[in-house]
Amino acid sequence: MVSVGAIILMIVDFIIAFLIPIIPAIIVKRKYKTSMKVFFIGWAVWFVFAMILEQIMHMLVLKSPAGDIIRNNMWLYGLYGGLAAGIFEETGRFLAMKTLFRKNYDNPYNSIMYGVGHGGFEAMYLLGIGMINNLIYAIMINAGQTSVLLDSVPETQQATVQQVFDSLIETPTYMYLMGPLERVSAVILHIALSVIVWIGVVKNKKALYPLAIALHALVDAAMVIINSFGIPVLLLELIVLVMALCVALVAGLLWKSNGMTQSRNDIDKSFEE
Repeated sequence: MVSVGAIILMIVDFIIAFLIPIIPAIIVKRKYKTSMKVFFIGWAVWFVFAMILEQIMHMLVLKSPAGDIIRNNMWLYGLYGGLAAGIFEETGRFLAMKTLFRKNYDNPYNSIMYGVGHGGFEAMYLLGIGMINNLIYAIMINAGQTSVLLDSVPETQQATVQQVFDSLIETPTYMYLMGPLERVSAVILHIALSVIVWIGVVKNKKALYPLAIALHALVDAAMVIINSFGIPVLLLELIVLVMALCVALVAGLLWKSNGMTQSRNDIDKSFEE
């Protein structure tokens, strides 16, 4: 059986997954008069570059002879995954900012709005939809209806579905608190990386695009490699949060050194124009 507490936290996680992008988007929009177009393009870029293009590459690479070598070496696997995420997502970010946002360059806070959209949709998709699936499976488990689902899938997939059921039953309730923490760290990271790439595009600082790739790859690779040592999940998530905050610090320093901060009057004036 899946505990009532676990099911309640699944529902809470689902709600939080949608609040993560919505609340910051409203705040940034109202305070800095940013463009909602930037927010929604952030959604689209993450989905196209992370969930379509990157996944196609994973299918080709991980199913090739090199795939077994990569999967069997956690250092290689972490480095590969980190670089893949960094290259695809930062390239998508760069191309969007370079081509679609020319009319939005006057307000640097659009970079933050883009990061909220990019990371926020990731939270909705991964955490939100994931919790819907978990809730459906948990209800089926508690209702004794797992055989219905098992009988409806091909025999080759039944073992995988059974593993999902077993995982839901065995996962401690408190573990469902880790999902929102992970997504908050991810959104902080995406906002910071968006700021870095935005400055690179607007100020023509060509080195900032590869810097964003490197920082993204570093955080993702470190998360995979550190996790392989079997440390407590809470400690892992706190380490990731610290790394995300460090990237945010880099973004903040670049923001100040490149004169990106506008006064409220400047924003009001550019908005009126």
